Amino acid sequence: MPIYSLSTTFDDPTVVVDVNKGPPLDIIAIDHLPTLLPREASESFCNDLLPYLETLDKWRDDPVWKRADDLFQQKVLESKKL
Repeated sequence: MPIYSLSTTFDDPTVVVDVNKGPPLDIIAIDHLPTLLPREASESFCNDLLPYLETLDKWRDDPVWKRADDLFQQKVLESKKL
């Protein structure tokens, strides 16, 4: 991957980088994009899901897992009607 020496902006979002072979490469290099978003999203999802995973061994008594199972069974029945 070629290295570039400047950041782009929303008004001018790309910079052309010459490469050794082939056509030039347009790069988006906006330095203030939320680079931690994937990590933050993963951590948030994990924090939301973990309490339910910890009750998976008692899924028949947990209302969240019971609703999930009911929905799954409903969709299985609907798919058999197709």
